[in-house]
Amino acid sequence: MKTTCRAALTAFLVLAFCCPPAVQAATVFEEEIGPVTLMMEFELFYMPLGLILPLTSSTIPRLDTENELEIYGYLLTHFFLPRTIVIEGSIYPMPLLGVGIRKYAPGFYADCEIFEGFNIIQSITSSFFEEPWAVSVFLGNVVSYAPSRRHSHGTNAVPVQGKGYSGLVASYGNWHIRDNEMIRDDWLELELKLKGEIVDGRKTVSWSYKLGTRLHSNNEIKSWFYIGLRRDHVDFDLFDFTVFDNSFAELLLRFENDTARPQGIRFVFGKKFPLRDSPLLPELNIGFQYNFRSPYTGELVPEDQRFHLVISPNVRF
Repeated sequence: MKTTCRAALTAFLVLAFCCPPAVQAATVFEEEIGPVTLMMEFELFYMPLGLILPLTSSTIPRLDTENELEIYGYLLTHFFLPRTIVIEGSIYPMPLLGVGIRKYAPGFYADCEIFEGFNIIQSITSSFFEEPWAVSVFLGNVVSYAPSRRHSHGTNAVPVQGKGYSGLVASYGNWHIRDNEMIRDDWLELELKLKGEIVDGRKTVSWSYKLGTRLHSNNEIKSWFYIGLRRDHVDFDLFDFTVFDNSFAELLLRFENDTARPQGIRFVFGKKFPLRDSPLLPELNIGFQYNFRSPYTGELVPEDQRFHLVISPNVRF
């Protein structure tokens, strides 16, 4: 095996399975301070610290349903009646790791390019985020649902529960990441979002639908608007392989702000592989990013940035 291939394979294995701790959205802490809730979560790609501020004195509405269409209907009909503000600061560990590897180990980073358009470090660390950190404000609604049906798990009856969110999100950051390199750029993102999850014992279904725009101050980075769809299904007790169960899918369509012409498309599909008698749930997401037109101008335009292969491994528990 060539040195380049060995280095690339080593990088893949280290980043995929040895990054501590490989967790999906694990809650670090959640504290209620009067009516205010302070919460911090951690996963490999996303580490937020959020402050939830209620705008009304009433409690979060609770729906006696687990039907997604009914949840969507409630959130959409109350979209312009905000009752909650969430202030959040977040950093993105894996994108920062990719930047660090390229900056401090450039030879190793170069060895991890298998073919043009596919560098393992870039594919794993920057598949979903183009910035190292951000601050955001969410103004909208939060609804919880706890139907009377309960899930029998072992000897215990576990209630079906979950939360849904709808509203406007405004985010800001001062750096952009391109090919694991930091570029100075003050950007602002405005987004209409509908998201939520239903937890049924050891099974979770979550979704996120968004429509928004990102404005860049750097003249060599084009501003764009987008439509995004994401669904995720987790079942720790399902060991048979099926296409849709224990799967993840994301579709992102981007358009240039100035011309409304299609700029790019990203599609990622993933599978999870439950392990018997183990709390760990390995997953592997594979997809692509294809740019119809370069998102950059001037000196930032690369020689060829039309197609990128996306490989994003993770482990949940």
